[in-house]
Order: sequence, then C-alpha cells, then structure tokens
Amino acid sequence: MLNETTPRLKRDIVHTVNARAVLTQKIMELISYFTVKMNRKVIFTVVLSFNNNKQAAVTDMDFVLPVCRDSLQSEDFEFIVSVLSRTQASREALSRIVSDAEIRDKVLDSEQLFHEILNRPDLLRISPFLFFYVVVRRELLWTGLDDREVADYVGNLLTKFADQRRVTRPLPWETVESFYLVDLMQLLEESSAEERFYIQAHMGNFSLFITGLFPETLRKRKEYRGAPDISYYESVGSNSFQAASSLQLADEYAVDTIFSKISVCFRHIRHALNHMSEKLLNLGAPGTS
Repeated sequence: MLNETTPRLKRDIVHTVNARAVLTQKIMELISYFTVKMNRKVIFTVVLSFNNNKQAAVTDMDFVLPVCRDSLQSEDFEFIVSVLSRTQASREALSRIVSDAEIRDKVLDSEQLFHEILNRPDLLRISPFLFFYVVVRRELLWTGLDDREVADYVGNLLTKFADQRRVTRPLPWETVESFYLVDLMQLLEESSAEERFYIQAHMGNFSLFITGLFPETLRKRKEYRGAPDISYYESVGSNSFQAASSLQLADEYAVDTIFSKISVCFRHIRHALNHMSEKLLNLGAPGTS
C-alpha cells in the first residue's frame, strides 16, 4: 500500500514546525516562550484504564480542546486594553468589561486588534491562545464561517502542533511516532475503543494541519510522485472527526459537537488556513526559504 507522505515531506514538516515554528520569526519566538511557560504548569489529569490493562495519564495539555478564549492570560488582557484604549479612563472601563464573556468575544473580533497583533513588535507579550484565536477567527470569517467554537478549536490545534511531538504522536502517552495515515489506520484495527478515540481525533487534526498549512507541498507530491491528493486527506480528516464524535470519550471531553462541526466544515476550515498561511504568515512550501 502506498505511503501517502514521503520521507522528504516528513523532513519538511519536522524542519518547518520545529525550526521555524509556523514559518515566521514572530510565531517561532512566541511558541518558544509559550512552551517554557506551559512546561511549568500542571493541569487537570484524567487517568484512563484500557482493555489491555495499560494505564495512561492524559492531561488537558495533551489533547486539543476548544479553549483558546478561556485560556487567555493576564498579559493578553493587558495587551488588548493597551491596543483598544487611548485614555486612562477608557483603559479602566475596558479592563472591567473584558471579563464578561459576551463583551470579550466582541472585543476579540475587533479589526484593530487583529491588525495590531500582526504588526506590533511586542508580540511576545501575548499568549499563542490570543494570537491564534484572533487570526484563525478572522480567516474563518473571511471564508464565511462565523463560529467562535471552531476558531477556539483550530487556534488551539495550531498552538499544540507547534510542538513537533504533537504532530507525530497519535497517542499522547506514547512515544511512538507516525507521519503516515495508512499506519494510523492499521493502528486503529489493533486498538481499544478508548485508544481509537485518540487515534481518530489525531487523524482529523493531522489531516487538517497539513492540508491547511502545506497544500502546495501535497499538490507537488501528487504531481511528481503520485502521492494522494488533498481530497484524500480531506476525506480521511472529515471522516475521522465524525467517527471520533460518536465515541464515549467525545462526550466526556465535551467535543462531540465540535468534532461534528469540523467534520462537516472541514474543507471550509482548510481554505481558511490556506489563506492564512499564504497571505498572513508568508508560508511557502516546507523546506524552502
């Protein structure tokens, strides 16, 4: 059976994500800063017992959830206030209202905030949650998809996949890595129901990540090497999210609804990420400068 990604693509993705983060110096510095900070934190742990008597501790840090807005840091709110307020009185007023979820969401949709996030030299002041949520939300709106929960999920996906290990590890507690969907499909056949949830969620995330950020690379692989095209990844990704949404752990993680949404809107989201990578992040083919 044909491995749909080649060793060259594997090296390209590793090089791009690990060395250049999201291929801009701003994001690379931001992710490095964020990784150091998060390595010092401990978040809720869920212990799961599998059919083969294996136990694994899985933290919320390991799993992609739609939590960007709820994960904003104090420095994020300080940045927002500094961008949108011109007087001390307005700063104090805005500081009080950003804690209201409805008003916060409206503030995060500010066009001025979006442009400041892209152009301010002091980007390290903000967390990746704010950066990716605002940018992804703007791109989804550009494509006509007005759904903050989807922006929350995709923003967190990009935050987590800036760590090379999350790109390649279908099971958060394992060190086994794979760049090949065909290998993950085989792993599904040998896994428990609990493990299948994580694998299928990862297949969806992985497919969205590479089709969203590296579409030209996939097209070239198809043209020159006969590898599967983008529609293959779209199909696998969409079907994987849908399958994962029906499993018990999806309900426990409260991701059944968001997985179903992403399954239906997979291509829509992919187009938004394509536009983001091309227009905002100057994202070229991996391995090129």
